[in-house]
Formats: sequence, structure tokens, C-alpha cells
Amino acid sequence: MGVTGNWDRRLSRRTFLGLGGMSAAALLMNSGRASAQAGYGDLVPDPVLELPQDFRYTIISPEGSKLSGGGGTVPGDPDGMAAFPGPRKGTTLLVRNHEQNSIDANPVPQRNPYDVAGPGGTTGILVDANRRDISDFVTSSGTVNNCAGGPSPRRRHTWRHESPASSPRPPGGSG
Repeated sequence: MGVTGNWDRRLSRRTFLGLGGMSAAALLMNSGRASAQAGYGDLVPDPVLELPQDFRYTIISPEGSKLSGGGGTVPGDPDGMAAFPGPRKGTTLLVRNHEQNSIDANPVPQRNPYDVAGPGGTTGILVDANRRDISDFVTSSGTVNNCAGGPSPRRRHTWRHESPASSPRPPGGSG
């Protein structure tokens, strides 16, 4: 399971604008069909997550539950995730971003924090081939409002701050 595909390809401005124009034209020619009806069918009502018929989800590592890696509870405000090959055959490491600020409940437990005042960070969830949670733990901490995140072409999880005003300053630096 690697990060492959079109990551390393570059688009010219002309190609990008052309693709945008074609996308806009496709939306206009939709003939009024609801987007939920296109592709996989209508969404089935559900109190947690509405999915098309025959799609399923499993909740693992819910907010407020105890981290199996010790030292706290699963943080809140998850807003981005990436999947990486796990340390053993048949396992996957999910890295989940937590966009926390100082007033949010369930901050990320501090583990070698970037900034001790930062309540955000990321957690890892190791799952087996059957998508069962093996363990969950803190992978980074000490950030403020770190937004989204995802895999980089070098198989690393990345994230960025939403605004310079919410970015913690580097230790001993001026940011």
C-alpha cells in the first residue's frame, strides 16, 4: 500500500484551466440529477454516517475513549487521515489529525510536544487485515489548529496551520 499515482506529475496552467472548464460543463449538463443518485445510488439514512446501499462502516478509536497506548483519551476534532503500511504484514497505520485549539475538549495528550501550549496533533491507529483496532496512540502533539493533513509522496503524514495567527512559534524562535 504505497502512495503512488499522479503525485509526481505536473499540470500546465492551460491544462488545469481546461480541466476546470470541462468539469464546469459536466456539472451544467447534469440534467438536474442529484449528485447522490449518480454513481453508487441514494444515501441510506443513518444517525452517524449516511452511505449508499450495501456500504458499511466501523467505528474504531472514538473520541473520549481510552488510548490503548496509554496516557490519556482519544482527542477530538479529527479532520484528516492518511493510511500507511503497518509495521507487520497485514497491518495498516492510520494517522489521524486533530484540529484542536485552546477551548476544545479532549486535547491531544502531550508526547514530546512541538509547543507545550498547543492542544492539537496527530494520533495513530494500527489496524489488522480485518480492520480491527490493534492499538491507538499519540504520534505528534503540541500544535494549534493544524488543519487536515494527508500522505506525502515520501510516505509521511503532513499537515499545515490554518492561519499564521494560530501557528505555534518554533521553540526559541520567532516563527
